[in-house]
Amino acid sequence: MKPLQIALYSIAILGGYFLIAQLNQPAVQMANKGKEISLENAVWSAEATLSSLGESGYIQWTPSTSVEETMVSLNAAQIPMPEDYEEYDRSLPDPVEYVLHQPNAPWQVVLVPLDDQNLVRIEAYGEDLSVPLIQKKIPCC
Repeated sequence: MKPLQIALYSIAILGGYFLIAQLNQPAVQMANKGKEISLENAVWSAEATLSSLGESGYIQWTPSTSVEETMVSLNAAQIPMPEDYEEYDRSLPDPVEYVLHQPNAPWQVVLVPLDDQNLVRIEAYGEDLSVPLIQKKIPCC
């Protein structure tokens, strides 16, 4: 094989890899957009649940107690019931996990009780765990 043929084959192969990588990007972006929407919904759920505690008569709870109680129910609500598992749409993004204080994996919602301020900070993280995509402070209890 001549050097020119080798160079042309190399360019063709590298071009093919580049093309495949470019075609794959929209699918990755679409998957991340779905995860971002799931994060937004999870933040809304946490905010609504925590806000309703004060309206329900749980005013004596501190933000720490409210977060602990809320986190258990928010995580449990996302698990399909055994009888529904066969119909569970596996094409949907994985459920968003709620955690305390700091993220330990991508695509999580972090609940941080601020007892001294009577607030709860809600942070939603994507792939980058150093900067939240969404951050809110809500009054609690």
